[in-house]
Amino acid sequence: MEQFDRTADVLVIGAGGSGLPAALSAKQAGAEHVLVVDRRKVVGGTGAIIGHMFAVESPAQKRAGVHITNDEVYRRHMECAHWACDARMARDFINSSGKIAEWLETIPGIRFNHVSATSGTYYKTSLSITEDNIMPVTGRVITDSIAKECKRLGVEFLMGTRVRSLIKDGDRKVVGVYATQKNAEMRIGAKAVIVATGSITGNAELRKKFYPEANFENTEITASYPWVNGDGYLMTQEAGALKDPLMTRLYIGPTVTGHMFMQMYLSRPYDYLLNKFGMRFVNEDLFITNDDHSMLGSAVDRQPLHLCYGLMDSDTLHTMVERQEVLNNFEGMFGQQVDEDFYEKAADVDPQKMVGEGANNPCAWLDTLEENLNKFASDGSGLVCKADTVEELAAFIGCDRDDLQAQIDRINEHAANHYDAEFLKDPKWVYPVKTPPYYLVKSETIFLDSIFGGIRVDSRMRVLHESNEPFEGLYAAGIGVSGFIGSHGLGALDGTAFGSSVYSGYTAGRQAADYCRKLSR
Repeated sequence: MEQFDRTADVLVIGAGGSGLPAALSAKQAGAEHVLVVDRRKVVGGTGAIIGHMFAVESPAQKRAGVHITNDEVYRRHMECAHWACDARMARDFINSSGKIAEWLETIPGIRFNHVSATSGTYYKTSLSITEDNIMPVTGRVITDSIAKECKRLGVEFLMGTRVRSLIKDGDRKVVGVYATQKNAEMRIGAKAVIVATGSITGNAELRKKFYPEANFENTEITASYPWVNGDGYLMTQEAGALKDPLMTRLYIGPTVTGHMFMQMYLSRPYDYLLNKFGMRFVNEDLFITNDDHSMLGSAVDRQPLHLCYGLMDSDTLHTMVERQEVLNNFEGMFGQQVDEDFYEKAADVDPQKMVGEGANNPCAWLDTLEENLNKFASDGSGLVCKADTVEELAAFIGCDRDDLQAQIDRINEHAANHYDAEFLKDPKWVYPVKTPPYYLVKSETIFLDSIFGGIRVDSRMRVLHESNEPFEGLYAAGIGVSGFIGSHGLGALDGTAFGSSVYSGYTAGRQAADYCRKLSR
């Protein structure tokens, strides 16, 4: 019989966006001794930096007058997933999401004050907690508030401790873990173990294992943190968990590392996105008109070397700047983070504009956009081309001049006809490319948010053994869990990374507490 250095009723591995809800719900459901173990020395994990959380029919949406039903979101989601997800799990998640949001608001310090569609305009399923009605601090507030409530209720935290593997009693029963703290080995016994360690996103070897043909070299990965390296996936596989091919890469779109204003430029429907051959390859309004912002990113992922160029002429640039629009919630989040110098310059021109609400004006970057495009066009960085001729544009891209001219001719024909015959961009965004100087912004990098999935669970969040039967005493939660979404995209589940993490953590915690009660009878 295994000898343990310490024991707990429910042991939660991970103090992030799924582990903290798991610990709190387990405690609230009656688990006497709940222990949270995390390899880091601070709570929150990747969940602390997330801006939005998915929910439908929540109190926050009702307060905001948003009337979207669970049924319509579920239908849309399953269409997008082609039913290639766990239909019951997705249904339970969507149906429970409003109650989960309501549960969070019972925790001191948590109240959602903003409802939006992070991309698109229809499915307003993103809840957030914002400062000054602009900056989302959702993840930080929720993880901090849950951790505080956990401590108040007596949940124990063991930080700076990395779990290496699971301890089993027989083939399918998990009774504890092997862990390391400051190079010292320890064995922790538990009636139930919840794996909430995040995804495989930060593990290059696992990324290549699941996607051997993918080019991750030209990829900026948001969740590629040292602690997001697939610990949970590896330990469950070692224990004999069922292998699951359902993994989802969530691409957002083109990006220019270190230059947020260029990324925002590339995400706007005013420009035309061209590949290395000088050809359009996507409907450029997807990022703001579709409920699934991963669609634009998926299109970029198909392009050679992930190369992408955003083309716009001077008239269109001036029109875009004059309109001072916030086109999507992404811009509301990041428009004011583009560069502090932009705000200094805007204040120099019109100091009163930057007083009060203007101090958080997400459109301020537009005021100096042309100036900054000109600066990067002349500094030799190779990021921006300012050109008077198609020959110059073709030389910058490295494509055939006649092919590029033919593409521009098609664009101008679309503008004249108010109809994009190529990719059906909304006519209000179909502008001609006729007035020099022309601007090209180069993106050599695609923006990958996260990789979802890997650990197969049932609807009770019990990890499935390779026999297809659930383990006894082993649960999993977070985006490392498969089943919520299909192989590509989110459908209408805007904010699903955090929403599914809280839901699965909450569910796993309650189920683990119930399992402990049954063992004690």
